[in-house]
Amino acid sequence: MARTSSSELGRLIGLLGLTDDETLEIFAVDPLSLISGELDHRPELPILGVLTEAAAEHAGPAGLHRWMRATGPAGRPIDLLLAGDFAAFEDALETLADRGIVLRGTRSPASPPSGSPPPRPDSPDRPNPRPAGRDRQTDGL
Repeated sequence: MARTSSSELGRLIGLLGLTDDETLEIFAVDPLSLISGELDHRPELPILGVLTEAAAEHAGPAGLHRWMRATGPAGRPIDLLLAGDFAAFEDALETLADRGIVLRGTRSPASPPSGSPPPRPDSPDRPNPRPAGRDRQTDGL
């Protein structure tokens, strides 16, 4: 089995935007093994490297970082890796390749919930567009 190079590992860590603690947990290694690149017992590392390179070409490095921490159909990809569920992570990468990055933003507080009609002009929540003047009476309009 070929020895995993520290540059290969470093590239993977950079592409996924992993912290040191996340890397130690994902690959179940101690810091010294991580630094020395002694990860021969982790056969998924080269596979993750290839899959991640392909995803980075598709989504870009910044997009991949954001995707790792965003909730998708199978949960957050970083959580899949932390749980050691490499098969589910591979499926999530496949979904990323098929669908791209789907970002769901939050609505602004001013926008009405979807499906709700906008407030009526005479609603107490909305100010009257024509203020009452001395010559004009607006009650009942």
